[in-house]
Amino acid sequence: MALYLCFSIAEFNQLLDRCTELDRDLQKANKVIAKSKKTREVELLAQENESLSHKLQSQEDDFRLQNNTLLQELARLVEQNEQLEKNAAELTNGQPPSVEMDTELQAEVRRLQAENQVFRKNLAGIPTHH
Repeated sequence: MALYLCFSIAEFNQLLDRCTELDRDLQKANKVIAKSKKTREVELLAQENESLSHKLQSQEDDFRLQNNTLLQELARLVEQNEQLEKNAAELTNGQPPSVEMDTELQAEVRRLQAENQVFRKNLAGIPTHH
């Protein structure tokens, strides 16, 4: 049986130690690879997070701009509406409007006021039956 042994016990122990050492090195290398993969995944997630953060910031800026524009338009419309209500009240009371209207509208208002005067005179001239 001793004839089939190719290695001495010392050589066998050396090979066994070397195998154990290589196995430990392999485990360390596998841990480094796994850690490297995790690091890369974390880097990719960080990049994606940064990209999404920029996109969100851009959308928030767009929303703020749109909101401000709408608020300005609303304020302008409210002011215009108040002025129109004031003009309507003044016209109802027979007063000329306090703001300048376009020429066609002013001419129409004058025509209607003159027509109204004629109707009032005609109405005043009709005898009433009691």
